[in-house]
Amino acid sequence: MIKEKVSMLRSGQLTAAENMQNFLKVIGEKDEQVNAFIHVNSNAVNEAKAVDEKIKSGKAGRLAGLAIAIKSVISVKDMPVPCASFTALELTLMLWPG
Repeated sequence: MIKEKVSMLRSGQLTAAENMQNFLKVIGEKDEQVNAFIHVNSNAVNEAKAVDEKIKSGKAGRLAGLAIAIKSVISVKDMPVPCASFTALELTLMLWPG
């Protein structure tokens, strides 16, 4: 499935922004049942649009445009690191909004 999706992204059949919107839709529909996400990047679609520009210019990495989930104990630039704790997430967002 990853090979096919990467091929679609490279050929223009699918944009990174469309891919992200699809993932966000599934998260919105299913997460209340599976409770898999503590935080979802509110800027994900805009970031995916920037990736689309890199893909078009040929300056994107081989996996650019794929949507991924990161465990809440791994530090990612500009994202909270709540370590699976809603209390830590609330505190992080309160101290470092945006």
